[in-house]
Amino acid sequence: MKERTHYLWLVLAGVLLLLNLPIPASRQVKGFIREAFSPFQQVAGGWTGHVHAAVRALRSKRVLNDSADAMARELFVLRDEVRQLREIERENAALRDVLGFAAQSDKALVPCQILSRGDISGWWHTIRIDRGIAGGVTNDMAVLSFEGLVGRVLAVTDSTAEVLLVTDRNCKVAVRVSDTEVLGIMRGDASSIDGAGPLEMFRSAGRCRMDFIDRGVDLAVGDMIETSGLGGVYPPGAPVGVVTAVQEDPSGLYQVADVRPVLDVRGLRYVFVVRR
Repeated sequence: MKERTHYLWLVLAGVLLLLNLPIPASRQVKGFIREAFSPFQQVAGGWTGHVHAAVRALRSKRVLNDSADAMARELFVLRDEVRQLREIERENAALRDVLGFAAQSDKALVPCQILSRGDISGWWHTIRIDRGIAGGVTNDMAVLSFEGLVGRVLAVTDSTAEVLLVTDRNCKVAVRVSDTEVLGIMRGDASSIDGAGPLEMFRSAGRCRMDFIDRGVDLAVGDMIETSGLGGVYPPGAPVGVVTAVQEDPSGLYQVADVRPVLDVRGLRYVFVVRR
């Protein structure tokens, strides 16, 4: 404790001595102190500069990160808006095609949008459309697409209708080979909505079969099949499909042909009901 007191008195004495030194001597002492502490000041100044630089860098990085996040959000919003505009453009183009097709046709057509596709054991055999009795749609009216025959109206409500597709076994269509008088009856070659016929899981549900073709007719793969108009349900001349194979019926009385229908329900959005 006494030693601390002695040190304290010595320090006070030194301070008093420095304060009372003559001006020339005081300057020399101050210069000596500055020279002695100069290296430490340089080191401290360098570290201070590094610290300030690091702080500035961190702040700049934070600002850049915030800017990048804001730009990413803005880019996402802009891309979503572009996607929506493109979808609207596609929808408008499709509607223009629908209206143009209906206006140019010589038939009384009711444009309809597909609401849903029926799913029977993995295959589509029906579709539901957004027009019903209120829109002038009744049972057994033919249904067309841009490509050709879709099927016929199976059941209706006030605002919707079920359409039986040509690929179903229950859908029978009077057809002919295009530009000829070669006639036949076409039906779907997949399982039926009422369970009739075997479910052929390893065959395309899009196949159809044309029966009762005259044995003397020279029918070839690639021939186009269209509706004949017989029976009064389907208008004549609507494309139905393409012949993919021809063979004689086991009875030997007529020929049969495999037909690939023009209908592709997977990409179908709009159809037309043919009003009588």
